[in-house]
Amino acid sequence: MGFFDTVPAQPAGGLEPLAIDRIRAIFDRSGIKYGVDDDGDLFGSWEHGFFHFIAAGDGKNVFCLRGTWFGELPHERLDEVNAFTADWNRDHFWPKAYPVVTEEGMVRVLCEHVVAYSFGLTVDQLEDHLGCGISTGSALFEALNEAFPEAKREDNRE
Repeated sequence: MGFFDTVPAQPAGGLEPLAIDRIRAIFDRSGIKYGVDDDGDLFGSWEHGFFHFIAAGDGKNVFCLRGTWFGELPHERLDEVNAFTADWNRDHFWPKAYPVVTEEGMVRVLCEHVVAYSFGLTVDQLEDHLGCGISTGSALFEALNEAFPEAKREDNRE
């Protein structure tokens, strides 16, 4: 029997299932403004980008915080952006950063911080995950602003 064939015992003490409503409660308590998309996931704008907060997977127990930098660069800069995100991913544990090319041919940078909570999590753990993802994603976006000051900024705040 291998390591991944075993099912660990469920930890005891204060764990509740991941739920978007739990994130909403944290945001409400903290005064964070957010919206709700058609799938019921949350999103919000910060200084240099916006973030989506997604519960994914069959049991909705995988938390994904996905950020998008407000900056855009022309397609000709893709190699530079690839080099930047490769360096970021090598030098930082999180968030994972990667460029995407839009339908309009512009380069955007996204980031993700993903954690599976098969047995649930405490409110402190969820707050920590949110804080970590937002702060490190924001640090990535600030680094992008410094590396690419000429980037077109499209602030999608409402």
